[in-house]
Amino acid sequence: MANNSINVETEQTTTCLHLTFYHPQNHRQNIFGAIPLRTPQEIKAEATVAFGRDVNTCKYVFLCNRASRIQFVIQFFKPLHHGGTAFEIKNVSKKAKLYVDHLELNYLNKVDLPAKCIIQFGDFQMLLEKEEGESEDVFEISCDVSRTPLVQETQHLMVSIPENSILNGSAPPTFLKCSIAEETDENQFVTHPNEDIGT
Repeated sequence: MANNSINVETEQTTTCLHLTFYHPQNHRQNIFGAIPLRTPQEIKAEATVAFGRDVNTCKYVFLCNRASRIQFVIQFFKPLHHGGTAFEIKNVSKKAKLYVDHLELNYLNKVDLPAKCIIQFGDFQMLLEKEEGESEDVFEISCDVSRTPLVQETQHLMVSIPENSILNGSAPPTFLKCSIAEETDENQFVTHPNEDIGT
């Protein structure tokens, strides 16, 4: 893992989330083709970062018509009565359950992210690794893609934690089909003209 960058103005290191994605159809369909790889993206601390297929709402777009328009969101925060910074993840899909290691998150459930974990939904797998920094103004997300599965088998435990939502972001189009359970859309956002499934 690369060293976290230094904010030149403040001379503070920046917290970085390193995300590695895997999907069994990515080698054929370039599902992660809209996501900038191996180039850290600086994000304001107050921003909520959305992941999904909606190019108007999501900062990180999955080029897959069967992913939710907004699959999940990640937010940077400072824990109360605790030094340092942390991240939380919220499931914003009504149809697809989100798994953080062995925690199952249903729609609008959220949980604080550990420093290293596996996130899964449908056939998608994502390894998340947090690199601690000092800045409270910005953080970074650095992405990569794995050619091999990040986990071979999953045994999910049924544990849920509730909350509400917020959104933000952007990215380019070109959608392809991929193999996760089809979803009639639950999130009321603008549909991209290339989409071939109904609302």
